[in-house]
Amino acid sequence: MRRNDVMVIGVTAMITAAFATAALNLAPRAVADRGPGIARPALEHDGVVMYLELDEATCKPDEKPVARLTAANRTDRTATLSVEVVMSAMSLGSEMSRMPPMPRDVWSRSCDIVLRPGETGVFEFPTDVAVASNDVVSFTVKAGGKAVRAAGFSAAAPLIEKG
Repeated sequence: MRRNDVMVIGVTAMITAAFATAALNLAPRAVADRGPGIARPALEHDGVVMYLELDEATCKPDEKPVARLTAANRTDRTATLSVEVVMSAMSLGSEMSRMPPMPRDVWSRSCDIVLRPGETGVFEFPTDVAVASNDVVSFTVKAGGKAVRAAGFSAAAPLIEKG
């Protein structure tokens, strides 16, 4: 190998190391800037942004879930809209089954929301359907022809009972 070849290989190695070091140093900062966790799904209609949250204490087998809809009017006019919250459940299928389980709507509630300019309202939706053990439950918010799956949980029963 000639001296020129050795210098090219050495310079290439140093440049690669510098770029790799810079990338590794920037990666944690980029993740930290985004903030922790996953962004919650939101539905926006006519300037009103809606989020749905579940009361975690009610997200267990044989409990009736309670959903809370937070709606924020970000316009300078009064907003009136019709909102529907739908709870769907899907039983876990057999591992041997060729057909996947299909979700079914088990509860829904509609209401009209009126918010003054800049107002934020919290609306509670207690369901009247108990969640069966081993069901996968999801909640969908619908307004103005738009829909978003806003929350969900699995009501899996524990495999080993403590006692």
